[in-house]
Amino acid sequence: MRAASGWFVLVIALLASATATAADMGDRAGFTGLTPVSDARLAALRGGFTLSQGGVTVDVAMGIQQLTYINGQLVASSVIDTQTLPTQLLRVIQNGPGNTFDPNSLHLLPGSIGTVIQNTLDQQTIRNLNVLNVTVTSQALAQALSIQSAVRDALTGLGR
Repeated sequence: MRAASGWFVLVIALLASATATAADMGDRAGFTGLTPVSDARLAALRGGFTLSQGGVTVDVAMGIQQLTYINGQLVASSVIDTQTLPTQLLRVIQNGPGNTFDPNSLHLLPGSIGTVIQNTLDQQTIRNLNVLNVTVTSQALAQALSIQSAVRDALTGLGR
């Protein structure tokens, strides 16, 4: 688990420092010859849990991505997963001169997650997005939903 945590911290550090936009990433020559991360490894990095009831197993993987844009340009990005959730994650984004911030003034509890955005400039468009990525994997559940959908469609067709 410690080795996985170390890799996750490295991934977080790399993602947090990346400020290039998608247009800037047109040159992918640096990735030639690298092997993509497997789905199983990616799912393990996301974190999550497994539910089992009545012989049906459901795997739920979750990850949170926080993106901050100022005037359409990505200025900060964080990825958090449920397996290696830090005790506290606070990002401070400052736009313009004269911004000051004292993290102790918030009196945050352990496990707090947040973003402080300070702006002293006029006419700025600021967007802070929190994206929750959830993957639910269960063959039995997918089959049950498919059957339920087929029955509903058939019953709806009878009413016409």
